[in-house]
Amino acid sequence: MKKIIFSTLILICFVFTAKAQWVAQNSGTTNKLYSVHFIDANNGWAVGVYGAIVHTSNGGTTWSSQNSGVTVTLYSVRFVSSTEGWAAGQNQIILHTTNGGTSWVATTGTLALNYYAVFFISQTIGWVGGHNGVLQHTIDGGATWTNQSSGVGVGDDIDAIFFTDNNHGWTVTFNGGVMYTSDGGQTWHSGWCGFSCPNMAVFFIDSLNGWSAGKGCFYSNDGGQNYWQMIAGGGKNVWMYGIQFINTSVGYCVGDSGVVTKSVDGGMTWALQNSGTIQRLESIFIYDSNHAWIVGANGTILKNSSAIGGVKENNESIQVSLYPNPSNGKFTLSSEITKGEITIYSLQGEKIYSSQINSSKTNIDLSKQPDGIYFLQLKTEQGIANKKLIINK
Repeated sequence: MKKIIFSTLILICFVFTAKAQWVAQNSGTTNKLYSVHFIDANNGWAVGVYGAIVHTSNGGTTWSSQNSGVTVTLYSVRFVSSTEGWAAGQNQIILHTTNGGTSWVATTGTLALNYYAVFFISQTIGWVGGHNGVLQHTIDGGATWTNQSSGVGVGDDIDAIFFTDNNHGWTVTFNGGVMYTSDGGQTWHSGWCGFSCPNMAVFFIDSLNGWSAGKGCFYSNDGGQNYWQMIAGGGKNVWMYGIQFINTSVGYCVGDSGVVTKSVDGGMTWALQNSGTIQRLESIFIYDSNHAWIVGANGTILKNSSAIGGVKENNESIQVSLYPNPSNGKFTLSSEITKGEITIYSLQGEKIYSSQINSSKTNIDLSKQPDGIYFLQLKTEQGIANKKLIINK
């Protein structure tokens, strides 16, 4: 039996009231946009209600409408190159383009079910999923589709699909399910998070570290197999619909009422950002540490190009070592930095230790703490460094 470990994390939120970090772009539509995807820093697409598709070739400076040929809602879009991409939506609609969206070709399923997610890992290999747990797979770019047994039952919906390679993938469902595969979807296994919390989005940075968001946020460090930890969603009790991380430390989550939150410590703490809008935000896509876009209600498109990776907030160039690790609770922190502040959190988000450093080596005594995983944050003038500690007595 799988052992699912979870805990509620107390988030520390800082509200920024300075100049907006996210800048509104003119999408040219008032239709709600559900999904956005960029193939590079310039070429991107967003899809939404009434078959809306908008495209930019200059990073969002201008957006233009594309003719989808359909009037149903499109919930998800994914491209693998500047020319080839897919969109999926109501009534089992799958759209495919090979010319960057100049023209779209539609295929329609026979069950009249809604597809809420489409994901392609290459020009040939992809998946679509949606209502009643329907999940289909293609190995020929969508020319043919075969059913996969998703493990999601009737009455539940697959809201998002994510793969890191041809084999490792995840789906999340409205009823709180998390499914994972390590064989390209031939078999799916439950990574049930232990809560009946709807999940709307999932993202993995590699085959081990990933996050999901919905009515609550979750984190896994074992590929979603046996470990899911609950973390409160972005510092406000709202629905969150999109989540993406740049690395194992820096990530963003978006949701209702224009909420945009940022974490620089893998989700341990979140900072509420100034989005400049109160519109519901549905999706976020981060191309690199300098280019990110968010889409949502009323044709909202936001862009951030101001070093979103947070060099100062999570400076991986800071040389920090922690030893022995694992240990019996006594650690030595060694760093080239001789001035800063150490804070250590438990998995539950409780601050259990804090101190100032004034030399290159600092002894840390956590011997009174129980065995488990802890997170150390070192704040310096050069930025923030994060480390994971393990106590094993």
